Amino acid sequence: MSLSRILKLAYPAVNISWGEASLLWEAINAAYAPDRTATEMVDAVPELTGWGSEAVDRRLRAIAKSEQGTVLDAPGHGDVYHVVQGRAAYTVRRIVLGDMAYLGGHFSEEYTVSCVMGCADAEPRNALDLSTM
Repeated sequence: MSLSRILKLAYPAVNISWGEASLLWEAINAAYAPDRTATEMVDAVPELTGWGSEAVDRRLRAIAKSEQGTVLDAPGHGDVYHVVQGRAAYTVRRIVLGDMAYLGGHFSEEYTVSCVMGCADAEPRNALDLSTM
């Protein structure tokens, strides 16, 4: 099963595009502080007006505050969409050779997930443990 299908089955989806959500997620990440909760960061962002409907803004704020992974489904349910969770946002994109990965049975490699913003940095790993040598 492809990674795209797993994500769409695992998380609820809303019919809101990343274009509508990106300004709010940028503002939430600008309000980031290590001691703040997601709710406090969302509440620190002033109401965004003039770019879309207030109903979409309220829905997106509720999604961010819930900290539950949510799929922002692309129009037409295409090969590129976004998943948001709290202040983090990820792009799910089909690779150029997606058909070949699928036909070759490499379903987990058909799509890639990359962090757009708000993701934790990976912990550094040492390839060699010099302290036990």
